[in-house]
Amino acid sequence: MKGREIRLRREARGWSLEQLAHEASYIIRKDFGIDSSVSWTTIQRIETGRTKKPQALTLAAIEKALGHADPVDMCASCEKLEDVVEFALGAVQSLEAGLVILDERCKDAAVIRQVSLEIEAATTDLRAIVETCGVNVDD
Repeated sequence: MKGREIRLRREARGWSLEQLAHEASYIIRKDFGIDSSVSWTTIQRIETGRTKKPQALTLAAIEKALGHADPVDMCASCEKLEDVVEFALGAVQSLEAGLVILDERCKDAAVIRQVSLEIEAATTDLRAIVETCGVNVDD
């Protein structure tokens, strides 16, 4: 999603820059499990094109706040491989956070084990791809 599209969709919802910043920040903390936020000035810079390559996490949160949650499309604007990796690792962190919540709320051990195995397999696959691509990421 490009800056102009973000602005148009934000305005179509009747949201101010501050409202979108609040919603995106909430998503980063609640859905992605990361202690971070998005400022209204960051969104303004993205919308006006002053920020050419926004962080993948920021874009993902903005796009999800605006109702655009397809992961492939969410990272379509990622221009650098490192941004794609950052986005993917953020998704893995979200899955792991979801597993913790599932473990607290679900009493079916078989379901929890299956989800855990699928997350572990996805994480292993992702890390292998990252290693193959030669991207250096911090855990």
